[in-house]
Amino acid sequence: MNKNDLLELAQKGDANAQLQLGHLFEAKGIDRDFQQAFKWFKKSAEQGLAEAQFLCGDAYWSGFGVTQDYQEASKWLRKAAKQEHSYAQFLLSLMYYFGNGMPFDDRQSLKWAMLRDLPASLAIGSYHLCRTEPPCINAGAWNISLPD
Repeated sequence: MNKNDLLELAQKGDANAQLQLGHLFEAKGIDRDFQQAFKWFKKSAEQGLAEAQFLCGDAYWSGFGVTQDYQEASKWLRKAAKQEHSYAQFLLSLMYYFGNGMPFDDRQSLKWAMLRDLPASLAIGSYHLCRTEPPCINAGAWNISLPD
């Protein structure tokens, strides 16, 4: 399916086409436009697609294509996380742990980390137990450094 076909479907409200069109605008190339990508991700997210909700939350968290807003990030990540999107659960866990746009809450952080994703669960769980300076996690085969 070409970009024009996707655009036509997306404009008619097809959530999957909106998601795919967002990915096209996000990809490296001549038409790369993070604001357009976010616009289509959000339209898809508003229709309930977990992947699009995660991408909206991630965009608000990082500030790609939209002004950084941790409150909006947590809103969209929570929607995706409740649909068992493991990356959303992990990012929401980090937001709780580091107090990004919400009060620090290690219990909520651990709750979201432990729900689905085993590597994320081990990483966050280990971090909660050892709390080294600087943050560094050794969880089995994973050696993950978390940002401040």
